[in-house]
Amino acid sequence: MPRIRFNEFHEPWNHLSLGRLGAIKMCKRILKCQTSETGDIPFYKIGTFGKTPDAFISKETFEEYKKLYSFPKVGDILISAAGTIGRTVRFSGEDSYYQDSNIVWIDNDETTVINPFLEILYSVVNWNTDTTTIQRLYNDNLRQTTIFSPKSLIEQNKVGSIFHHIIEILTARQKELEKLENVKKACIEQMFPSKGETIPQLRFKGFDDEWKIYKLEDIGILLSTSTLGYADLTENGKYPCILYGELYTKYDEIIMNVISHTDVKATEIKKNDILFPTSTTVDAISLIAPSCMNNDFAVAGGDMFIIRPYDHVDGNFVSYAINNVSHLKLSLAKKAQGLTIVHIHYNSIKDETILLPSIEEQKRISKYFRHMDELISAKRQEIEKLQNIKQALLDKMFV
Repeated sequence: MPRIRFNEFHEPWNHLSLGRLGAIKMCKRILKCQTSETGDIPFYKIGTFGKTPDAFISKETFEEYKKLYSFPKVGDILISAAGTIGRTVRFSGEDSYYQDSNIVWIDNDETTVINPFLEILYSVVNWNTDTTTIQRLYNDNLRQTTIFSPKSLIEQNKVGSIFHHIIEILTARQKELEKLENVKKACIEQMFPSKGETIPQLRFKGFDDEWKIYKLEDIGILLSTSTLGYADLTENGKYPCILYGELYTKYDEIIMNVISHTDVKATEIKKNDILFPTSTTVDAISLIAPSCMNNDFAVAGGDMFIIRPYDHVDGNFVSYAINNVSHLKLSLAKKAQGLTIVHIHYNSIKDETILLPSIEEQKRISKYFRHMDELISAKRQEIEKLQNIKQALLDKMFV
């Protein structure tokens, strides 16, 4: 019995195997020579399942295979049987085709379990899989997997409706987030000069001068850091602190709220300082990820260097530029060294150049993007809250 239930339902839930719901089906195998990059009918492989297709088949092949072989009916729940097990798509009847064995469905007549409930149920199933290099859900695994389901189809419908409503809201919020992120990306492209140019395509009213070229060593003074590390963190430490790894995981272009604390006195940083991580195990492009301090005070850990900008330089602007202007980020990444661990040092990039407008225009631009980031952050928090609500209900409304 679930911990949370509609008041009018009291019967114990059924315990049954998925194999009792119907036969496991899949589409006819499509050979690579039958696909193309463009075409009439989208062909979804395991890598594009639930996403944008990158392969197509002809209308003739589709119609022939749809007639002669298994094909999902409207409402069937397609499920990934390879890679990330259990991803689902509810088939809506559109002309499309799916990779055999990797994408399957149960030919469910909905007399025992309705498909809207089954779709949600898949997300809480503990899949019995054979673990190989590529995780695989074989037909026998799927048949033998057991579930708990309400006997009443009305209860199933009510439970399913709650989750589908949450999913609809989540989908809408994720589209809103994507739109905001695309707006930011488009504005970056237009509000910073293209490579070889000194004037951007889009500017705030009242700014007309060409942007000037500066070497990085000419935008501020270098500060070295201490050896402060994760072992030095304390929950209620005296000093707010920033560690180099947090520049990748906790902060983006700007640091609005310092998360960690320590009792160890280390290199002091203040508002407008730009923090550069100096190592990563990922790649050179990922290494170029500075953040600008927007709090009044903190201390900095090791494995980073800090540029304290001069009065004519806005640290937020520099951080936005380096993180988002692709040709600038790439030019700095080329100065990184190492294979397993990639490093970069101040002396390697100090002669690299950056374009700066007047300090007034810098601040106007960084203020605009800071506002954009606040909107993006708020939307992400809203999505996270909805995901937490969904997970909490899944835990309590299913057995």
